[in-house]
Amino acid sequence: MVRFRSRDFLPNSTGGVEKTRHVTPSLIMATIESPDRILQVVASLEGGAAEHVIFLSYALRTEGLEVEITAPTDNASKHNKIERYGIPFHPLPLPSSYPLAALFRLRTLIRSGGFTHIHVHGHRAACIVRLAMLLLKNAPPLVYTVHGYHPAHYPRAIARFIANGIEKLLSPFTNAFICVSNSTRAELLQAVSWIEQRCFIVENGVSIGIPSQFIIDDFRNCFRSEWEIPDDAFIIGTVARLHWQKSIHRLLEAFASLSEEFDQDILVIVGDGPEEERLENLAEELGIDDRCLFFEYMSDVHSMYMAMDLFVLPSLWEGLPLTVLEAWCAGTPVVVTDVSGSRDLVEDGLDGFVAENSVQGIADAIRRARRSANLFPEMIDHAHRKYLKQYTPRTMLERTRAVYDFCLR
Repeated sequence: MVRFRSRDFLPNSTGGVEKTRHVTPSLIMATIESPDRILQVVASLEGGAAEHVIFLSYALRTEGLEVEITAPTDNASKHNKIERYGIPFHPLPLPSSYPLAALFRLRTLIRSGGFTHIHVHGHRAACIVRLAMLLLKNAPPLVYTVHGYHPAHYPRAIARFIANGIEKLLSPFTNAFICVSNSTRAELLQAVSWIEQRCFIVENGVSIGIPSQFIIDDFRNCFRSEWEIPDDAFIIGTVARLHWQKSIHRLLEAFASLSEEFDQDILVIVGDGPEEERLENLAEELGIDDRCLFFEYMSDVHSMYMAMDLFVLPSLWEGLPLTVLEAWCAGTPVVVTDVSGSRDLVEDGLDGFVAENSVQGIADAIRRARRSANLFPEMIDHAHRKYLKQYTPRTMLERTRAVYDFCLR
């Protein structure tokens, strides 16, 4: 097997470290053997972070690494996917609080597992895993992927203060931080500036392929036929966990505000989460429930993007939204709000539309997109080129393995 080393990690002549912290493919070169036993930890199988963990684990295993996952069994679809991929899985009793049972379960698993690295994803998992590793004499190196630094966006000042304080206390016990975008890295460093030399950017990658126009048109026609949607109706859609961070209620309000102009448009919402009932009720209150279709999250969700004429992500913040990459691959133009993570990915007017972070801003961007349909093919072409250059699985894997290598030096 091959381990990748990045020159980013080599000392400079003064004994420090190179300033650049972006692990680029051109800087990665084959050297010594790869780490061969990784434990991936995530606090929930809901949401995009879990999807990333499953894909990363599967991809690393195809390269000969031994990878296992520990997480709660709170999403049957993703749990089944882990089993189908043959990835060893350890159930973790981890609700929103940090129970001693989970902490000691992790300590036992890490101590007996023979892992060369522990790779945690998200603030909650990072907190409890680092506490568990403090109970071990010889803990393996720990990598923490920050899928958006959530504490920076907590609405209550006391919550931000406590979360940042926890990170300050636990950051010395982290060998490397991976941030999925420049915005995420900036927000993390604002809270814990002294970790800069071990804080790297590794953008997410997706592997769903770019379907032919024939496949897109065929699925689009089948979807419209099944749900009795006229061929000339314009379908606006989103795929998201129905959580307050995703701010789907703003999409419903923006869609309703455009009813007079575009009264034949259809809104498709795909996802599960705590806001599901509230959003369905809101659609009724706004008088748009007859033009809204709600779908539960599904294992073949990637095909749903092909049914949409426009994908909208109205989030309050993101890390690096996988759903935008998936929409691009499906040939669907996108609207995103001008927030961290999303603005790192989408360039307004080039490969999508960036909306002001408000209901009115989202409505204006949808209107602008509706009136710029002639630009969609050019935007998707630009998006495909960006994806192939920067967001492929190979690029993500090489950069991740370079960080694993850094931890062993």
